[in-house]
Amino acid sequence: MRRRKRESPDDVVAESQRLLRDASDEGKRARRALTEQAVAQFPKHALIRLEYASAMSHFDKDRAAAVALGAVALDTTTDVVLLTRAAMLLLSLGELAATRSCIDQAVLTQPANPVIVNQLAVVRGELALAEGDYESWERCLKAAHDRYPADATYALRLADAIIVNSEGARLPDALAVIEHALEAEPSEDAESRESRADLERQRERYRAVLSEATGRRGTGPVR
Repeated sequence: MRRRKRESPDDVVAESQRLLRDASDEGKRARRALTEQAVAQFPKHALIRLEYASAMSHFDKDRAAAVALGAVALDTTTDVVLLTRAAMLLLSLGELAATRSCIDQAVLTQPANPVIVNQLAVVRGELALAEGDYESWERCLKAAHDRYPADATYALRLADAIIVNSEGARLPDALAVIEHALEAEPSEDAESRESRADLERQRERYRAVLSEATGRRGTGPVR
């Protein structure tokens, strides 16, 4: 049976994003087929081409990178959303120079949307990590966490950065980040409950390690 064409690019993007949440092989193939057809239908639409690049990343990373770069080249309006998403995708594909170029272009637009600002902070941090700049990695994640202290993803990533950068010596600081995130009022939706559970598990791990370290210090050297 012939696949029905979507009525508009927005329809395609929405369906592609829905399929992105389906981690099954069937979902990945469906997203690739959808976006491949959409590129043929809307060849000059940069965001659809980027959706296709994202879908292709599960099957052919080299081709996905080329398609993503083509999507950025098609963008004549300096769309900060597209540039930010392209940076995130290109970073996952190991294209560090192209990632930095997208970030730089996005920053020049002076985005006001706090979600975009935070996404840019995170991708800048992850790029710094990929380049071995651990101090910038932590600084960017801290900026994202400070804007949204209740966000579990930002809190967990920042805590990891603190642990790595200090080789565990700043474990109390990492624990404070997690506890700060847990101070927010819990939400009732399933995703928020799962995120909160992740935070609580990490808090217990950190507390256990601190307790063990304190116990070792209290008993003195073993002879």
